[in-house]
Amino acid sequence: MFKLMKTKIAIIIIACLLILAGISIYLLLNYSNKNNTTTTTQSEQPAVLSINFDDEETGGCGDFYVYTGNQEQSKYITVGIPKDELNLKPGTYTFELKDDLELIEVKYEVFEPSIKNQTDKEYPYCNDIAPFAKSRSYKAKSGNIIIQISTVDSDGNYQVNIELSNVIFKVGIQEFLLKELEITDVKVGWLVG
Repeated sequence: MFKLMKTKIAIIIIACLLILAGISIYLLLNYSNKNNTTTTTQSEQPAVLSINFDDEETGGCGDFYVYTGNQEQSKYITVGIPKDELNLKPGTYTFELKDDLELIEVKYEVFEPSIKNQTDKEYPYCNDIAPFAKSRSYKAKSGNIIIQISTVDSDGNYQVNIELSNVIFKVGIQEFLLKELEITDVKVGWLVG
């Protein structure tokens, strides 16, 4: 009887230890998964673009294409909008940039080396002389754009203002976030050539 009671106590102690070990393992795994989820979420955040754009590197042409870049001529944001296809008249328009919105093309372009250091290449924007300087391009996958179009003058030219906000550019696994950018008073409508 004493032996039987000793065995039952041993079984109860072992069962309690197994339950405690199970709880410990569960808590350890659960805590570990929460930390991994947080780390994964943080690493999936896009890099925020911080570019000092230069008015000297801002321009446009056609109906219409607008660009702005930094003084070093190494980083640019470009916006291509087929005004006629979208039936845009003088006024203000707001669009949400999405993967399926193919007509509006917003890009982040990186030149390495910079445009001015690619001495055998030509300026790639609103120019019809090739070969153009080479860049890595990141196309906008999401974000917002506000377009303001002035009335057309007697030469067929007009002014545009572009406001971009929360634009995500992506190629492969690389993502960049442009929080906001205003490109103002850009003369477009004129044709290259």
